[in-house]
Amino acid sequence: QVDNERRSIKIKEGMRGALKSGRWSGAAPLGYLNSRDEKNKPLIVPGPLAKEIRFIYEQFAKNVSQADIRGALSKKGINIPRNSMSDILRRPVYMGKMVVPKKDEELETWIDGIHEPIITEELFYTVQDKLNFKLKKSNKPNSNRRREELPLRGNLVCSKCNSHLTGSASKGRLGKRYFYYHCNSCKTERYLAEKANQSIKDSLGKL
Repeated sequence: QVDNERRSIKIKEGMRGALKSGRWSGAAPLGYLNSRDEKNKPLIVPGPLAKEIRFIYEQFAKNVSQADIRGALSKKGINIPRNSMSDILRRPVYMGKMVVPKKDEELETWIDGIHEPIITEELFYTVQDKLNFKLKKSNKPNSNRRREELPLRGNLVCSKCNSHLTGSASKGRLGKRYFYYHCNSCKTERYLAEKANQSIKDSLGKL
């Protein structure tokens, strides 16, 4: 077991060292092929699907949806899962950068790779801006309406799915209205607004 652990540490350190030198040492990402340089060291080179990777970025930069892009590729016989599409659009390797993950005191860093980029840096960052805008837009509160009983609506986050909690009223048996914060996405969290509001007030009071 100790030998296996030592071997695992050496492999991980070797891969980290390769990343720091700008070299991709694992299985090539989609669009690239594993190869070797003149010193017989691992190197990734653009493969037959490189043009499809460029197509994905160019189309998304033109505001074509990921679903439509996947549909266009599917007609060519290239099937890319939805999650994989999002991952492709976030990978710096396609613009020629290598990501060295955070470790201990070292922060995550991006360095120039020795491989040939498939897209330009300008195109990559254009796509990132659009992705971040869509993410920010999707995380906005579902409702801008304010009620005195629900001051926290749109500001609380579901601990199960990270969606913003909305709020609504529910009538009791005697006709009295009770207000609740609840999640409309996973529908697993529901809190009595009066108690939640008081909890926040108490926390602020302690400050």
